[in-house]
Amino acid sequence: MTAKIELARVSKRFGRKTVLDGVDLKVEPGESVVIIGGSGTGKSVTLKCILGLMQADAGTIRVDGQDVTHLKGRALAAHRAKFGMLFQGGALFDSLPVWRNVVFALTQGRWATGSLRGLAIDLLARVGLGPEVADLRPAELSGGMQKRVALARAIAAKPEIIFFDEPTTGLDPIRADVINDLIVELVRDLGVTALTITHDMASARKIADRVAMLHAGRIVWDGPRDLIYDSGNAYVDQFVNGRAHGPIDTGVGNG
Repeated sequence: MTAKIELARVSKRFGRKTVLDGVDLKVEPGESVVIIGGSGTGKSVTLKCILGLMQADAGTIRVDGQDVTHLKGRALAAHRAKFGMLFQGGALFDSLPVWRNVVFALTQGRWATGSLRGLAIDLLARVGLGPEVADLRPAELSGGMQKRVALARAIAAKPEIIFFDEPTTGLDPIRADVINDLIVELVRDLGVTALTITHDMASARKIADRVAMLHAGRIVWDGPRDLIYDSGNAYVDQFVNGRAHGPIDTGVGNG
């Protein structure tokens, strides 16, 4: 079976700094993969390279078997249309009511029609929000409700792949678990492929089929979610247990 997403020896530099240094990763159709790793290890850069927001300096990125590493123009636009995105912090437009936020990608920035308002209300229902929130502004919603609106927007265009960028950031543990449950439900019911980056190990344990750890620009471990606390990998062990001391340099020192 052809992988939905496949990265082979992908590298990316910014000046003298190497962020990705030969990343290899496969995501199968319908699979939910979570990438973990410390801040600045290249998790977001990996997503941006897959989307074509950045171009890799070396290596190959394939989606559905097609080399998308250097797409441009209409081909790049068609490629991006396969993706939905839940941005860190939600990234909702404060000036627009909730329903217009949900269908924004479908209108390409133009004012939406009444029929799209009905679609937005249906999508809000899928994430557990009633029609009474449709005409509110994002600032009138709680953090958890804003995340739900962002989830509704991520699925509005019926994507084949959804990227989740730190989906539980800013939420307390209970509301974070509600969002995790919604992600699991949506990925299952829609049959989409999911790729998530997160520091939240509770989230990773709940939403992942497989976990990959990115460190120093490379995938240093890739395995089933159930083995994450028994990986046999010193980098993973230090990270998932939140230990200051280990092979990952935290700048803490040993004194």
